[in-house]
Amino acid sequence: MPIYDYQCDACGLRFEKMLKADAAKAELACTRCASLAQRRLSGPAFAFAGGTDGALPQNTGVAGVDLDVDRAIGRDAEQQWGAVHARLDRKRQIMARTGASGFDLSATPSTAGSPDGDYRVMAPSERAAAEKGRQVHHAAVNKIKDYVRTRNKNSQQPTAGERARS
Repeated sequence: MPIYDYQCDACGLRFEKMLKADAAKAELACTRCASLAQRRLSGPAFAFAGGTDGALPQNTGVAGVDLDVDRAIGRDAEQQWGAVHARLDRKRQIMARTGASGFDLSATPSTAGSPDGDYRVMAPSERAAAEKGRQVHHAAVNKIKDYVRTRNKNSQQPTAGERARS
């Protein structure tokens, strides 16, 4: 199936849609604001096996270099960010319903019906153990930083410039 490029007239979002050739329309609803998006002329959907020396650069997923227009960086990134926002929305819903803070929630394992899992409010004993784990983690990170600082301060290794002069 071909991939068609669209740009929204209202919000400027550029996005791609994979559609059957007979289903591709000149206008399509924007994935962000549902206004009409115009189909844009794009390059061919094939590549030569030996490469080309033509004027077209490699497709990096950036639709253009117009700073006034939001740019979508590929379908995968759009899907990944959509999943992140869905998880944050779900977490906020649970926090609003229960009055819990983000530190009071725990992620549940993934299941067939919910591949990203869900969130639940931890029991007080679980919350205390999680907090203790965070404290141990932060203490360990600080010890490592102190060790690196001390090692760098005490190091007598000559710099590259000093080695070149000797």
